[in-house]
Amino acid sequence: MKFHKEKYEDNLNTLGMDFEEAERGLAVAENTASSVRWARVIVAMALFLLVLGIPLF
Repeated sequence: MKFHKEKYEDNLNTLGMDFEEAERGLAVAENTASSVRWARVIVAMALFLLVLGIPLF
């Protein structure tokens, strides 16, 4: 992507490629491990609160 942008940035005769969605996908992929980790923490907390709440019924 970087090479293409640098090479064809000012050339209006060459078909440009839009890398916006690819860049967004890379950003999501970089955050995936963090998202999975936080999802596990939230699920564990929800289960813990559920277990604590059952005896009160």
